[in-house]
Parts: sequence; structure tokens; C-alpha cells
Amino acid sequence: MAIALIDCLHFYVSCERLFRPDLNGQPVVVLSNNDGCAVALSAEARALGLERGSAWFFHRHLRQVRLFSSNYVLYGDISARLMRFVAARVPNIEVYSIDEAFVTLPPTADPLTFIEALRLDIQQAIGIPVRIGLGSTKTQAKCACALIKSERPPNHCYVLGRDRALSQELRQVPVTAIWGIGPAAGRKLHATGVVNAAELAALDERWVLRNLTITGYRIQQELRGIAAIGMERAHALRQHVSCSRGFSRPISSLAELAEAVSSYAEVAIEKLRRHRLEATEILVYIATDPFRPAQRKYYNQARHALPGASSSLLVIIPICMQLLQSIYRSGYAYKKAGVLLLKLHPATHHQHELFTDHERDERLMAALDTIQQRFGRRRIFMASSGIPARRQWQTRAALRSPRFTTCWQELPEVF
Repeated sequence: MAIALIDCLHFYVSCERLFRPDLNGQPVVVLSNNDGCAVALSAEARALGLERGSAWFFHRHLRQVRLFSSNYVLYGDISARLMRFVAARVPNIEVYSIDEAFVTLPPTADPLTFIEALRLDIQQAIGIPVRIGLGSTKTQAKCACALIKSERPPNHCYVLGRDRALSQELRQVPVTAIWGIGPAAGRKLHATGVVNAAELAALDERWVLRNLTITGYRIQQELRGIAAIGMERAHALRQHVSCSRGFSRPISSLAELAEAVSSYAEVAIEKLRRHRLEATEILVYIATDPFRPAQRKYYNQARHALPGASSSLLVIIPICMQLLQSIYRSGYAYKKAGVLLLKLHPATHHQHELFTDHERDERLMAALDTIQQRFGRRRIFMASSGIPARRQWQTRAALRSPRFTTCWQELPEVF
């Protein structure tokens, strides 16, 4: 069975260029939360010496670079559209990340012809450039994509073992670039003289099991063309949903922390309801800035087990406030907070407390969902979250592009 990996090129940058064709050919950088570090770069930006993870503060003299704050709503929506488009054209799809998906090919299709046509269809219908690597296993497909990156100029599609012997091609893949080989495993392999994927595939299996555990053994089998990592044909049930962000400035007051935690809980609950899930445990944490040695350090978290599963603002947010009060300590400059909703269950299989009015809460939440869908997100919010325009702690995103595909108020204007 042939497996292909579809990998979006510079995905965040490509999403920004989708509605701004004037950015094509220009150096573009997408920044992290609070506009701190570069999280995505165009090829033109990399040519200037910029690297992913570098603090933009040190490169602010590069006036020719076009900067954007992360627009996760836009990126998530474009990703969902792309994955739906692909899913309609292949037998099976496994969405691996926001910009990657494994797919199986129709059994009668010529592999190279099919993936080249699929790449062009995605470009035309969605507007996002992709590269597609194909092999007989998922790890081989990853290696094929790695070879595409190393080609100059890149072909955008690569079938492992089509034009040359498989072992010759795997020699071009550094062992540290193999999917699933982390830094520790990479150091072990380098210490034994193994520097590429072909050498890992040829290693003694007993050594691999002893030194790289079953994970390394599966990777070795996959490199040999033996499927050991199956396709996940359906999304596994989420283990948790969360919302955690850094503040635009350190905050010390409990009131501001409460606004932040309440706001983050709203976001987490929105994710919960979107996936038709309910949580049975809540975790809240707060932390100071670990990168400021002169400041006093503090981190703490608290959990609460719910008596019954819930996805209601009226149930979850008051508990979040109680958890925050139990871990808050005055005298610290807090830089980050987070809310995690844990031990999730499908909303159709729930057990609730006997004496709570769950049906009333659910009717209220359903009405809230309808209003948000019709008039936009955050049109109604909990008073404990504070007025959005007055949240001085809110994550900085001064350079965010409009949410072109999900917000009526931010649609492109045509004159």
C-alpha cells in the first residue's frame, strides 16, 4: 500500500499570502504570541539569515521584512478546508498536524501521476502550495518529503524508490531528520557511526530494540518498507482541551489574573463544545516569567474533579475562579496562565449530578452557541472575563491580519 505525506509549504506564510498576493516574492515573517519570536518564515526571509525561534527584537532593523502576528483562527480554518478537500479525493486520510496529513492512494492510480495532480488541485482550489512525498510506509513518506526539501530546485512531488535504489535515497536522509528520532536517539546512533537512514535500516535489530526501544524498532521496520505504524482512520478521542497564553505585560493583581483565567476558560469551553465533548476534571495554573533571573519565581497548579461531565460556562468558570484563588500568591509578577479541561467524554454519554439543572444549563449554552455562530465569537462573554477592549494584559497581536474566512466584519472590501 502506498502512503503519501501532504506537507503545506511555509503554511502560516502561505495563509497570509492567500489574501495578499502582493506578498509573493517578499520576505514574510509570522510572529509568536505577544509578537516575540519568529514562528514561520518565507524562503525569502530565510535567505536574509533569519531562523525560526529567533527573537524579532534582534532583527527589527530589517525594514524590508513584512511582519504578521499569528492569526490562528485564519490558519485553522484554511487547514480545515484543505483537509476536507483532500479527504474527498483519497480512500483514507490521517490529519497529522495543522499543515500535514498522511493519505492512502487509490489502488489503481499511478502514484506519481496521482500525487502531482492532487498537488495542482490543492493549489488551484485552496490556494496553498504543498509538497507530497510518497513511500510504502509513513516513515518512508516522511523521508520522501525530506528529500524534496533538499532538492534544488524542489520538484514538490517525490516517490521514494521510483528512480533509484531505496538504499541510495535513504543515504541522503540524515538520521536526525528521520521522523521519530529525537536528539537522544540521534546521539546514540552517531556514537555508533550511524549517520543516515540507510545505515539505521541496516542495523542489527537486537541492538535497535535494546538501545532505541520498540519505537526505534518500528522506525527501522518502516524504513525497510514494512508497515509498523498504522494509519489512524478516525480521530482518536481528545484527551484534553486547553487555553494557555502569556500576558502582554506581567500582572500581579488577583483581579486581572481572574479576568485572564475566565477568558481562557471561555476559549477552552468553546473548543470543548465544538467537538461535542464534556470534561470531568479542570486544571488551572499560573506562572511567573522563567526567563527573567532577577524576578522571584513561582509556579503552581490546582485540579478539581467534577461530580458529573460538563461543558457549561456556568459550571466550569466558577470552579476555575476557586482554583485560581487557592494557588494565587501576592507579591509575584505573573506572566502566564492556563486552563486545561481533562478526562473528556462524548456529550452524548454523560452522567450528571442528581440535583443539578443540567437541562437548563444546556439550553442556555445552546442559545449562546447560536448567537456566537450568527453574530461572531465573543459577542457575549462572562462578566468575570472583563470587557475585551479594557484587558491590558491581553496577548499582544498588533500585526494580526483580518480573519478573512470566519468573521463577517473582517471580510475584504472591494471598491
